[in-house]
Amino acid sequence: MRPRGGLMTPDGDPPRAREFRQNDASRGHARLHTALQELKDLLEPRLNCIAEHPLPPGEPHEGSPDWATARFNLGLALAQRADRDRSQNWELAIAAFEDALSVWTREHNPVQWAAARMSLGVAFRERLAGERSDNQERAIAALEESLLVVTRERNPQQWADARMNLGIAYWERLAGDRSQNRERAIQAFDDSLSVWTRDDNPEDWATAQLNLAFAYQERDGGDREECRERAIAAFENSLSVFTREHNPGEWAAACMSLGIAYWGRFAGDRSQNQERAIAAFGNTLSVCTREANAERWAATRLNLGIAFWERLAGDRSQNREQAIAAFEDAISVWTRDVNPDGWAAAQMKLGIAYRERLAGNRSENRERAIAAFEEALRVWVGERNPEEAAVARANLDAAYRDRFAEWVENRVSCNSSNLI
Repeated sequence: MRPRGGLMTPDGDPPRAREFRQNDASRGHARLHTALQELKDLLEPRLNCIAEHPLPPGEPHEGSPDWATARFNLGLALAQRADRDRSQNWELAIAAFEDALSVWTREHNPVQWAAARMSLGVAFRERLAGERSDNQERAIAALEESLLVVTRERNPQQWADARMNLGIAYWERLAGDRSQNRERAIQAFDDSLSVWTRDDNPEDWATAQLNLAFAYQERDGGDREECRERAIAAFENSLSVFTREHNPGEWAAACMSLGIAYWGRFAGDRSQNQERAIAAFGNTLSVCTREANAERWAATRLNLGIAFWERLAGDRSQNREQAIAAFEDAISVWTRDVNPDGWAAAQMKLGIAYRERLAGNRSENRERAIAAFEEALRVWVGERNPEEAAVARANLDAAYRDRFAEWVENRVSCNSSNLI
């Protein structure tokens, strides 16, 4: 087992925040704040939400200001609608925002135009239909255009919202240079933090800190250790606001990622970093239970197993027993068909753990190790996972040699006994 690398991220998602929805645990970690609600509030009383203030009977004339307002409000309602077909809701919302933009112009209706452009940008970023990269490019274009009107000087809160959404769009972007996209995302998150403060905007600030932490943790450029230290600082900042009681999803995600950061940290005392990682993974498991989120529970259990396996403090044999139990927990959730890579990784770590186990019967441990390595190699084939397959094969060959050596030793011992 290599001393660094191999931990599982919470779910592989990029930073997310300040969107239409109030909550969506399957798509991200940061608080999902409705930026569109804020935009609607900004435009009140000139724009009335149709859900609360329906227009009088009779449709307004197409192309009129009232029609544009009605279409914009309909787009907001559809974007925040949780029932029915989500993909269809996004398509209808996009059409409604584009209708409003066919009337509103930057020159004559700058506030409404910027609101519709920002809303359209978020909608394209969330769109389920169409080609993903094309949707992302449209989202980025719309958000950047909204920033031509929404400035930090005139609209600091809305500017911070727009910069946050643009940062998320750049982080997810498939086109262009990946490293440059991520640098733009980091700059955008930093921009939001230049407006939001912990005292005046605690949850906004914590959201931006969490997104910035994710970004630094996965950053391609810059000094790796410096990025890790910045990520740790940002995760801890977010946890100074998010709590298990009031923000369980964000709190657990921050704890999980903080554990990964501490586990890989080179600065500071290694044993202390390991203890902090173990504590963070334990905190995550207090929220991410097997019943509530089996996949995330399995990933956290795997990470906790790795941390216990490499732990310097405590009793070595007990640490390894806890590691084995954690690896087996992960395998009890993941299957070769549904999650082949995670399942193979857990089998590999379980095999190493049994091969080097201190407790139990040596022969039984070795046979369990062999079975686990063979299971991993059912997924890791040379063409698809050459490095992983090579490591698994090397460990399996070593276990076979140990088995043969024990067989020879037993034969020699048996023959010696017969001669006596």
